[in-house]
Amino acid sequence: MFLGDEKIALYACVSTIDECFAMLRDDPADIVVMDIMLGDHKASGLDATLDISTQNPQIKVIMLSSLDDNDEIFNEAYMNGAHDYLYKNEFERLPEVICATMHNQHPKYGDRLRKLVQEKRKAC
Repeated sequence: MFLGDEKIALYACVSTIDECFAMLRDDPADIVVMDIMLGDHKASGLDATLDISTQNPQIKVIMLSSLDDNDEIFNEAYMNGAHDYLYKNEFERLPEVICATMHNQHPKYGDRLRKLVQEKRKAC
C-alpha cells in the first residue's frame, strides 16, 4: 500500500540516476515518479526521463517538481517523454495521478504541455 491506496505498491526508492537505471534494469517498473532535482549532480530528472523514455518506452514517467509555473521545465519534461507532471504541493494527488497513468487517462497538465510544444515548434 502506498499513500493509503491499496492498488499501488512502492517497490523502490532511489536518489541517483545510477540507482534508478540499475533498478530498472533488474526489475522494470510500470511507472517512475521522477523528481526534477536528483540527489546526485550527474544529471537532472529531466535528463533521466529522456533516457528512460528512449531506452524503456513502455515505462511511464510522472515528473514531480516544486518549480511552479515554469513553462520551460514543463516543455522539456513533455519533450523528454514525461506522461504527467505533479507539483510537490499536490503530493496527496499522487495515487490518483499514478492510477490515471496506469489506465492511460488524460494527464492533468497534458493540454498545457502539448500547447507549449506546439508553440515551440511553430517558433522554430
